[in-house]
Amino acid sequence: MIEQKTASAILQRKEEVEINGTTYKVEPPSTATLILVSEQLANLPSEKLNQDNVIGEVFKNVENGRAIARSFAIMILGAKEIEKTNFIYRFFRIDKLEKLTNEIMHYEISKYVKEYVRIISLMQVQDFFMLITFLKEVNLTKTTKKVIKTTAAGQ
Repeated sequence: MIEQKTASAILQRKEEVEINGTTYKVEPPSTATLILVSEQLANLPSEKLNQDNVIGEVFKNVENGRAIARSFAIMILGAKEIEKTNFIYRFFRIDKLEKLTNEIMHYEISKYVKEYVRIISLMQVQDFFMLITFLKEVNLTKTTKKVIKTTAAGQ
């Protein structure tokens, strides 16, 4: 399994996702794609859900479904396709992101969640996290002040 994931990542194979009978090919994510997905997920509330009132919590948070569907659509299309779509949209009024978001909103929830988790696990988000962590560590360990002369303790 890990060998297949590694080979797919190296060869940059596209994963397939089927939404309402349409098959989409999902490319490995770029930093721009991760940023766009993050923007959508940042809109979700960070409050803890009340486990005693699950049905009430679902209906209270149902408005966040659009942000989740949109983040999934961004993962599927990728930032490059969205930017290209925005340029074309000005002339032809075709917005692939909105169209796919609406398709996902009308897709069966159990299949949607399964595909969302599968695609996000293939996105190599941990690589991006490791890069950020590494760069933060480098920033913490870099020299901030040059010491020219040292003095003994007590002087």
